[in-house]
Amino acid sequence: MKIIHWRAQIGTMMADTREESAAGTKSNSVHNGATSGSTSGGSSGTVKKLQFDLPPAQSLMQLINNPYLSDVVFKVGQAGEFIYAHKLIITTASEVFYAQFNGHFMEAKNDQKSAPAIVPDIEPGVFMEVLSYIYCKLVNLNASNMLDIYYASHKYMLQSLSKKCEDAFERLTTEDNVLKVFQENQKHRFDNVDQQCLKIIRDNPIKHFKQDHFLKLSAEALLVIASQSTINCQEDHMRQAIETWKKQNGALDVAYNIKDVLCRKLHFFGSHDFKANIDTSLLLTVKSKIALYGLGVFVGVDQEIPPAGKVEIVIMCQNKQLASKSVPIHKNLQTHEIMFEKVIIDKNCNIQVEIKKPDDLKKLKMFHIKGFMLAGTLGKANIVCKQHSTQQCYICRYNPCYCQHNCVSYLMCEATHE
Repeated sequence: MKIIHWRAQIGTMMADTREESAAGTKSNSVHNGATSGSTSGGSSGTVKKLQFDLPPAQSLMQLINNPYLSDVVFKVGQAGEFIYAHKLIITTASEVFYAQFNGHFMEAKNDQKSAPAIVPDIEPGVFMEVLSYIYCKLVNLNASNMLDIYYASHKYMLQSLSKKCEDAFERLTTEDNVLKVFQENQKHRFDNVDQQCLKIIRDNPIKHFKQDHFLKLSAEALLVIASQSTINCQEDHMRQAIETWKKQNGALDVAYNIKDVLCRKLHFFGSHDFKANIDTSLLLTVKSKIALYGLGVFVGVDQEIPPAGKVEIVIMCQNKQLASKSVPIHKNLQTHEIMFEKVIIDKNCNIQVEIKKPDDLKKLKMFHIKGFMLAGTLGKANIVCKQHSTQQCYICRYNPCYCQHNCVSYLMCEATHE
């Protein structure tokens, strides 16, 4: 009976408390002539109904943006949305909040109900996530908000939240959104975020140059990408990408100086020969995945004065065209390097290289190697490369081919965990 009696009294006390809090909130619901709006935590200024005997995190979650016993109000974002908090909780979590509400700052002296703390540089949704982390150690990080939450974690010196954001960058920044993340970071200028983004961009730039977000880059962001000296593309790829950006955004003086690629070049070795037909079909077999970025292709002839015409090199992978390029014919061992969008090779992959000659050069004998082997490997990838053809070889007359002739000088590749 006593338990029932006390429960009745507690229920009456809670009802009275809610009425008093609501009345107090109503009188303070207008600050500086602006009516408080709603947040993701519910209608700002309305005391939330409390639940009891919950796990600690859930109990504290009820207090986020809840006027119940709140003694500090923030005016957040460009719209000035009001968000409620509790000094005891936020000042013990953040050194910045501790100094702000206990030191010589204006917020420590003013009545927080009539003069809220102004936070113009953080939007309400992000500020609510920061409070969620302070109150409950819970935060919803995604590709859209991780940079802004990272900024807020630095502002309020929440190092553990900063670490969570850094882990999120590693996990959530992908080839599909990296340009967007890179552009958004231009307002924050976090060097570690830039480096993470540039690592992804430099790895497969030809793909990124084709994306819509590339045309939305600011001039400053474009200049940073163009200034990279090591990147997996050639100068003509960079030049064409910049020209496309200029057509969309206007003239810009962009200098670039590509000095090297990031990937490795695995060369073939074998005996030298000149044959009339050097179309090549290679079967690459790997034990672990590799990324293929391009090929070096022989286009030399055994003549003192090479013919003036050009040949077209066409590179296919699993019957899909990766690249084509028209190149002049050179004397002896000249190699043309052709790069394309990164291709992931897993187990077996058929690479075809066709050299298309004009009609007047059909019988032209061009350089190739035979009995070839790769002069290196990529760690555990253990690349095996051999002739693979669905047609009878014109040299040895066998299918599959036994003479192993090849017009590919080297593979441009790297080990990958994708």
